[in-house]
Amino acid sequence: MSEMDDITRETSQFTARMAQLLTQLTHATSWLERRRAKKNITGLVREQIREQQQLRALELTRTAQAIDTYRQHSAAVTGRAIDPDTSAEQRSRDHAALVRHYDHLEERILRSQGLTTTEQGIALDGMAAATKFPEYELGDLFGNAHKVKGVDALRYRAQVARAQAATGIERRPAYTRAAERQTATGTAASAPASTGAEQRDDIARAEAVQSIRHIQGQWSRNAAQLSTEARAQLDAARQAAARRAQTAGLTDEEISREFNTAADNSRIAALLRVTDRDGTQRHRLGLHPNEAEAAEWAQRTTHTMTSNHTTGVEVTVTERGQHDPRYTVAGTPGFVADELTTYRDQARRDRDRGPTPPPGATATPPTNIAEQRLSQVERQLTELRTDRDTFARDVAVLRRGLDAVTADRNEHKRQREAAEAEVQALRNTNVRQDAELKNLREKAIQTGVERDKYRAERDEAVRKLAQATPEHKRYGSKARVDAERNQNQAQPGDTQPMPGPNGLHRNGNGTPKPQRDPIERSR
Repeated sequence: MSEMDDITRETSQFTARMAQLLTQLTHATSWLERRRAKKNITGLVREQIREQQQLRALELTRTAQAIDTYRQHSAAVTGRAIDPDTSAEQRSRDHAALVRHYDHLEERILRSQGLTTTEQGIALDGMAAATKFPEYELGDLFGNAHKVKGVDALRYRAQVARAQAATGIERRPAYTRAAERQTATGTAASAPASTGAEQRDDIARAEAVQSIRHIQGQWSRNAAQLSTEARAQLDAARQAAARRAQTAGLTDEEISREFNTAADNSRIAALLRVTDRDGTQRHRLGLHPNEAEAAEWAQRTTHTMTSNHTTGVEVTVTERGQHDPRYTVAGTPGFVADELTTYRDQARRDRDRGPTPPPGATATPPTNIAEQRLSQVERQLTELRTDRDTFARDVAVLRRGLDAVTADRNEHKRQREAAEAEVQALRNTNVRQDAELKNLREKAIQTGVERDKYRAERDEAVRKLAQATPEHKRYGSKARVDAERNQNQAQPGDTQPMPGPNGLHRNGNGTPKPQRDPIERSR
C-alpha cells in the first residue's frame, strides 16, 4: 500500500474517532474528565490538520513529477519530429500519444481535490510551457503559489473554469468569500446577545405559565372545600401569578386563556429531583399538555438547576390519572441530559405524527375487503413503527452506557499503567540504592583492612625502634626518668616540679604537669 493510500485511510477514520471523543466529552462529569476529553479532541484535530498538510504536500510533489514526466515525453516527441529519418506515421503516433498524455494529465489536475484553484491554474501553465518549450526544466513549480493574489489569482481561476467547461468536468461548489465570512462572523457574534435575551424572556414566560397552571390547579381542586380566609389567600396567589405573567410579557388575552385551559394543559406532569453533593435535594414540578413540551421543559430545567456540585438527577413524566409513569430516567447530569435529548426528539416525532390509536380501539368498519386489508396493514405498520422507535431508544441508551463504561475502563487502565510505572520506578531506585550500599560496604571493609595493615606496620616500627634504642635513652623508661630527676636535683636554681595532692607533678606556676604514657613515649 502506497503512502497516499495510508494517509487517505487514516483521514477516513477521523470522523469515527471524533464522534467517539465527542461522546466521551458528553458523558464527562468532572472538570478533569472534560479537560482531558477536550485535550484529546484538540490533539485529534491537530493530527488531522497535519495529515491534510502531508496529503497536500504529497499531491503537489506528485503533480510536479507528473508534469516533468510529460515534459520529458514532449521533449522526446519533439526530438523525433525534427529527425529526418522519422516517418510520417511515427510522427502521427507520437503526436496522438502526447495528446492522450496531455488530456489524461489535464483531467487529473482538474479533478484533484488536494490542489487549490490557483495551484491547478499554475499546473496548467506548466503543462503549456512543457508543451511549447520541453527542453527547459520547470523547477519548483508550486514554490510561490501562496503568493499569488489579486488579478493573477483571478486569471488562474478563469483558466481553470474554461478548462473544466471544455472537458465537461463539473466545477466544485464555490464557498463564501472571506469578506462574506467576516460579515457572517460579525452577525453571529452579535446574535448571541439578542438570542440570549430572547431565551431569557422565553424562560420567564414559561415560568409564569407554570405558576398559573399550578395555582389554577389548586383553585380547581380545593376552592370549594376551603374556608373564606383560605379562599382569599388562594385568590391573592392567583392575582400575583397574573401580575407575574404580565411582567414576563404575556398579554391579558394570553393570561385569561392560560387560566381557562389550565386543566387541559396540565395533563402531563414532569417531576424533576436534583441531589447535590452534600445530600440536599431540590424538586421542581412542571405541568404540560403533551410529552413533547414536558421533555423540553425537563431538559431546560435540568440544565438550569444542575451545577458542578450535582451528583444525581431523576426525571419522572406521568400522565394525569395514571399510576405508572410514562417515562423515567435517573443518573448523572450528563447521562440524564443525553437521555432527555433523545426523549424530546422522540416525543416531537410522535407529536408531529399525530396521536396513535390505542390497541383496543375499534375503527369504522371498512366497506370492502381491500380497505379492511389496507387498514390492517396500516395498523401493523403503526405498531412496527412504535416498536422500532422503542428499540432505537433502548439501543441509544445501551450505546451511551457502553461508551461511558468504555471511558471508565480506559481511565482505570491509564491509572493502572501509571501505578505500574511508578512501582517499576521505585523498584529501579531500590536496586540502585542496594548497589550503592553494597559498594559502600566493600569500601568500608577495604578501608578497615588498610587501617589494620598500617597499624601493624606502625607497631612493628615502634617495636624495632625500641629494640634499637638503649634503655636509658628511651622515652618513658625508668632509667631515663631517674637520670632526669637526679639531674634536676643537682641544679639548685631550677624550679622543681611539686607533687600535687593526687600525686601529680606540678610546674612552677602550680598547674599540673601532664604525665606521658610510657608506651606512647616509647613510640
